[in-house]
Amino acid sequence: MIRIGYRSKRIYTLLKTYLDWTPPKTYSVRLRTTKLPLPFLIGFLRGYLDCDGYVGRYAAQFVGVSKIMMEQINDILSKMGFAAKIRKYINKNPRYAPCYYVGLNKNETIRLLPFLNPRNKKRKLKEHGAAED
Repeated sequence: MIRIGYRSKRIYTLLKTYLDWTPPKTYSVRLRTTKLPLPFLIGFLRGYLDCDGYVGRYAAQFVGVSKIMMEQINDILSKMGFAAKIRKYINKNPRYAPCYYVGLNKNETIRLLPFLNPRNKKRKLKEHGAAED
């Protein structure tokens, strides 16, 4: 694992413009509002999918431990006309926090990926309709 940190007031201020959190940040991070312009929301979903998402042959998933953020992503997708489902996974190891998945089936994934146009090559559609594994 590589951990990168920034010590920049400008970046922190930019993040705080759109995000809100309380310690510990990982579990509470969320958008301040989902009432943002469509291009911003598309870019946000693209970036989230590129970093903390998964695209396989049969589905796309946004993954995170912030329940509020995952509910917001599910809501944004729904308002954009995509059918997604949110589910919670609890690891048997009590030291792990619950993980939330916002998933789309294959047909919805095939519609979503050209709409978001992910930059991460592992999140793009291949010719046969599935993503690279």
